Amino acid sequence: MATIKRIRYFITMALLTLVCQVQASSLTQAEIDQTLRELRNTDSFTCTHEQITPTSKEVESIFRYGQYLEYQAPESFSKEEGDFTAIARYYRIAVAEGYYPAYTALINLLYKYRPDSGYYSNMSTDRRRQRDDEIAQLKDQLLQQKTANGYLEKAGELAQQWRSAEAAAYYYLAAKAGSAEGQYKLAEYLDDSQIISKIAIPSPPKNAWLRAKELYLCAASQGHQSAWGDAAAIELRYGTDDSIIPLLQRGVAAGSTRSAILLEGIFQGQPISHIVGNENKTRKKLNIKPDLERAKRYEFYFQFLISNQDNFVVSGVIIPDVNKYVPLPPAPLPEWDGILPQQKNTIIAVAKPPEALIKKLSRKENLDPASGRPMN
Repeated sequence: MATIKRIRYFITMALLTLVCQVQASSLTQAEIDQTLRELRNTDSFTCTHEQITPTSKEVESIFRYGQYLEYQAPESFSKEEGDFTAIARYYRIAVAEGYYPAYTALINLLYKYRPDSGYYSNMSTDRRRQRDDEIAQLKDQLLQQKTANGYLEKAGELAQQWRSAEAAAYYYLAAKAGSAEGQYKLAEYLDDSQIISKIAIPSPPKNAWLRAKELYLCAASQGHQSAWGDAAAIELRYGTDDSIIPLLQRGVAAGSTRSAILLEGIFQGQPISHIVGNENKTRKKLNIKPDLERAKRYEFYFQFLISNQDNFVVSGVIIPDVNKYVPLPPAPLPEWDGILPQQKNTIIAVAKPPEALIKKLSRKENLDPASGRPMN
């Protein structure tokens, strides 16, 4: 009986400790209110890039190989656990070694894992609960560590629950910590052309559109492709003719589909209100001469970018030099057959880490080398 009481005591204390950790990792309402006040009083955003602590070459090789396998995997895993675990074990080992990018990679992979049922089933099973518990644990670890992705994951959860003001506070913290996605999401909350901006921050900072542009450009400087087009859309509403076209051209060069379609519309001679879909905050026209051949070439670029979206880094797809095929006016257009080089099927091969390394790190972290899960 005494043994049972001791076991119950330790279980109770462990649960209380876990609850305290979860509560401690989240902001209090007073902290959220203070964060939102700071956001509203911000006169300018300093562009911060996230700094990731380097890891050993061994752990890096394990993580990269997991990415390589995932790129070739299906979009979801709903039947066989083996296909999922073959990738997950690499991420789990990297997480156990404290490699920060592996946390987010594993969370995203777990969301693709739908065991025991089809996509639309709401059936609860042991494996589904185990998956959900692992996701929650990973997110909380990121939040406890006050990482940019920890704030970002929490903001995403709150946004899904339509707790927009609280989400804005966490996006602000993620943006300050250097998250490109956090900067992009916060910019959407401040961008007066976005519906969410009317809901999330009832009392936005002065010139919120300018703060949004700063954040879009900061995210873009870290490789966030969508941010280029959104920054350019703000420039279309508030900027000058001289600033708009070069910004959009940089966006196309970085892979922004919206930049390409905006340039197509501009050179077709479409009204700005039609191009950006915002009547109230839009200048009537640009002093840019329509050029249907340029518009046609930007349409080619749009088709290329949309068909290769999200593949540029992982698969090695190279964005053809836009200045070679569509240089900015007044430069004349060169001869061109309308064909862009296609390299979609180029996959960067990654060497498989030796199993001896997997076993060594698994023993070190007390993990099952076959799955990467903690040993019972």
